[in-house]
Amino acid sequence: MLVKLDYFRPNGKWYADGEYETRLPDLPGLDHPGLWEVWSEVRGMLAEGRLPGLAEGARDYVVLVDVPDHPGRHPHIVGLA
Repeated sequence: MLVKLDYFRPNGKWYADGEYETRLPDLPGLDHPGLWEVWSEVRGMLAEGRLPGLAEGARDYVVLVDVPDHPGRHPHIVGLA
């Protein structure tokens, strides 16, 4: 499932975007992963500094996560607090 990401600097200014295909398993009885699992995956990628569209090691961003094809779609903001 395609995950779209928009990166913002801590001051709120848009910086860049990226996207990737999540390989998370589908929820039992459904044909999609849970949104909370995608958000957690992105938070982990941010903590490790390995987000698509950013330089390796970049962590000082707030990330807007969108999964357009998810039936429960709603964007979510992820950051390291």
